[in-house]
Amino acid sequence: MKLFQKLTPKALIFWTIGDQAGKVYLGILGNLILIFAIFEPAKINYARVLINS
Repeated sequence: MKLFQKLTPKALIFWTIGDQAGKVYLGILGNLILIFAIFEPAKINYARVLINS
């Protein structure tokens, strides 16, 4: 509770902005992981077909 008492309004604003930026970063990271999980196996299979032909 002492942490919240020490936070000035300015510090509270920066803390909130930082929290939002963290959520955006995690969202982008999650999307990238999904994209790689879906598209990478397809590219690997496509490359395997090209090599074997």
